[in-house]
Order: sequence, then C-alpha cells, then structure tokens
Amino acid sequence: MASDRNTIRGIEGARLPKAARQGSRRLRATGGRGDAERPCDEEQAPLIVSTLESLEAAYRNKPGKLHTARILRAIYASPGITRKSLVSTCKMRPGTVTEIVARLVGDNLVHEVRPEIPLERGRPEIALHIDKRRWLVVVIFCVSTEMQAVLVNSFEEVISSASAEIPALSDNADFEQCIVRLVTTLVAGNPYPKESRILGVSLSVPGIVDSVHKTWVFAARWPKMRNLVLADVQERLGIEVSIRRQLDVRLNYEMVRKPALKSGNTLLFYWGYGIGGAFASHGEIIGSQTGVFCQIGHIAINPDSVKPCLCGRLGCLESEAAYWALQPDIARLYSDIVDNNEYQAAGFLRDHAILDQDFFKKAQKSVAYALSYLQAILVPDRVLLSGMFLENPTVQDSLVKRMRQLSPPFVADMAKIEFIEVSNAWNAGAIAFFHFRRALEDYIGESSSERPSRGDEGDARTLPTASAAAPSTQRAR
Repeated sequence: MASDRNTIRGIEGARLPKAARQGSRRLRATGGRGDAERPCDEEQAPLIVSTLESLEAAYRNKPGKLHTARILRAIYASPGITRKSLVSTCKMRPGTVTEIVARLVGDNLVHEVRPEIPLERGRPEIALHIDKRRWLVVVIFCVSTEMQAVLVNSFEEVISSASAEIPALSDNADFEQCIVRLVTTLVAGNPYPKESRILGVSLSVPGIVDSVHKTWVFAARWPKMRNLVLADVQERLGIEVSIRRQLDVRLNYEMVRKPALKSGNTLLFYWGYGIGGAFASHGEIIGSQTGVFCQIGHIAINPDSVKPCLCGRLGCLESEAAYWALQPDIARLYSDIVDNNEYQAAGFLRDHAILDQDFFKKAQKSVAYALSYLQAILVPDRVLLSGMFLENPTVQDSLVKRMRQLSPPFVADMAKIEFIEVSNAWNAGAIAFFHFRRALEDYIGESSSERPSRGDEGDARTLPTASAAAPSTQRAR
C-alpha cells in the first residue's frame, strides 16, 4: 500500500467522528494537571468507578486493599474531595485515610490542591484529585474503512487523536504499518511525556478476533488481511497491545452503564456499515476459542442471491442489507450523502427516511429475518438495537413489528427491545477500560500475590513510559 494512502491525520483536532467525541469527553486545558472544573455531583469516570466497586467486593477480606480501592473510588467519583470527607464517605479512621492518601500522592496517582482563599477560619481543607496525566491508553477503532486512534485518560477524556483511511485491498503488512504509525504519532505528541505512563494500546475491531492470542483473524471489509498477529506489533512498539471484537466491547460498556443488563441474557445487534451481534449471559460476554461468534452478517439470508459479499460468498445478510451494499442505491436518491463514513451518514438518514424505497424494504425484511433467528436460538431477555439505519423512529417501529411477526410464537414477545444511539458506539473509555482495570488491579494488589481473577486475555503486564522504546517491567504507578 503506497504511503500516501494511509496518511496519518492528527494529532489534536483530527477527524475524530462526532460519535466518538460525544462518547468520550475531550480534555480541557487548565494549566494545572488536567483537572477540569466540574460540580462534584456530576458522574465522573463511570467505568473506573464501576471497576473499583467490583474490586472492593473482590478484596472484602483484605482490609488494606479494600480501603485503597474505596478511597480511589471516592476520589474518582468526587474530584476535589477532602480527607475529612473521605473519613465519613468511606467510613474509615482518619489515620487510615491519611496513610493511604499519602501513598497515593507519593505515587503520583493523586495530587493536592490548596484553596486560594480559605472558606473558613483555621487550617484550610486540601482538595484531592486524581492526576489525569498519570495513566494513558492509546485506543484504536474502526469507522467504516477508516482507522481512528485516540490517546485517552482514565476519565474517558480524549487528549489527542489521529486517523488513517485503510484501502479495501490492504494486507497484514499494511495494517501493521498503519497501527505502528498511529501509535507512534500519538505517543510522540503526548503533552505529558514525563508525568504519564502509557499503559498500552487497545484495539476494538470488526470481524473475527482471537483476543487470547492477540490475533485479528478476519474482517470482511478487508479480505486480504488474515490472521494479523498483534504480538508482532507489540514487539515493534514496546508497548502492551490488546485486541477485542468491537461489539463485545460495546456490549460490555452498556452493561457497565446499566447494571440491570447483567441479569439474564442480552443480545446486541448492530446494523450499519457492517452487520453483527454480541451476546452476554448473566453479565458474561459469550464467545468461542476461535473468536467466531454471532457472525450473523455472514449467514446466507438469500440462497438464490447472486450479490457477492465482501467475505467472498453470495447472498450473505451484509450483501443484502449492510450500508456498504446499499450505498449505490442511497446515493442515487441523495447525491449529497457522505460516501463512506457511517456516522456522518447516520445523521443524514435520521432526517431522510428511506423506508418507502423498495431496496430498503427488502433490506429491512432480511434484517428482521436475521433477528428472528437470533431470538429463537439465543432466547434473549433483552435485545439492544443500534446502527445508522436505526436512528429513525419510523424504521425502528417498522423493524420491531416485522421482527415479532417473523419470530416463533414462543419467543416473539419475550424480549424487551431497546434502541441505543450511535453516539454511544465508540466510547474510547470503554475500549481502554481493560487496560485501566489491569493497572488498578496491579497497583492495589502489588503487595500480595493474591489478586482478583482476571478476564480472558492473558495480556502481558509490561507498562512502559510514554518515551519507552522497549517494554518496561516497572510497576504501574
């Protein structure tokens, strides 16, 4: 692939999609340590707060670690909280709070802010803040055929961004080159090179993913890319790299945002540039050892079709209903629609209903059939529907009605249907979540070999500094 075809755009103010900007706050410069002024009752770092709550439960029989997790959670949830407030909020002795806060400050995870003008007589209360510069993660995700990269902190705030278009015939070497260039661009442009530690690079991608072996197995939109081993990229970068299927990341994020989704079975179905699904049972994402699961976009929905799919087969659901397949028909109706970016197109289609068009009626019927199959096989208690075509209320109502008509009677009305805005699709904090969780586990549990059980990845634990050229074995501080 010629170098000009994957030119990196960035760093600050790059073409980050509106959805990503909405899903992850952009860091506001304050001249201090990146602490934007916010009221204390505003929800802060919800993914980190949720993680610390789960760690508190895991450490319930280990008081020292339990207290550290509880104090960190309180400071994340209420920036500017004081030691006195921590004593009452966390229900701890003043000496315990003082000792733990001193360690957090000494390790540069927390910093103190003294009030310029004391509000009361006597010794002024010192406000405590998480140092937002300390832990950063490079997040990479795909929007249609573009690769977006952002540098994000643990408050889910985007510090800088870059992007590159990936041509359809790109192969493994092209992807390796693009990922390395995106990461090195963001790391080189990190505004806090001395204060921060880059915890890792987290990829969230479409297609088939083997997270355990850090392998991107296949993505239909890039058919020449096969079995891309990210361990090679990790070695080149000297930074830990992880990879997960984007819809699994999305579903995990929704379950963190809405804990009620962790009960029973939850199906996520996405209808956009591609078509796919993710499934969780009692809060656990279901997958397979090979990474192949819920590839609904590549079932033969129309065995008589002669439409070729990007995967190489005929009659797949994507070839009948995905945005890439419907683009020519939509373009004939609206010449001013954005060609490729599904987020920009989503906003356009929200206000330009195409439900009455024959090609779209056929596509919607195919999607309804696919949803009815998933309902009958997985029997979900909830179905979360998202995607660029589902931003229009008329399309939403029509699809649900058709899906219930086609579903077997024993499941037709069982599932609760919920629509999720596309703006929540690519939350950078959700993609970086796994690295931040690991850093918290390592920091809190560093003095003991007993740690809460990890997830599914078995990623390396090296946590290099922003300027590191080779993996560092230094602990996450």
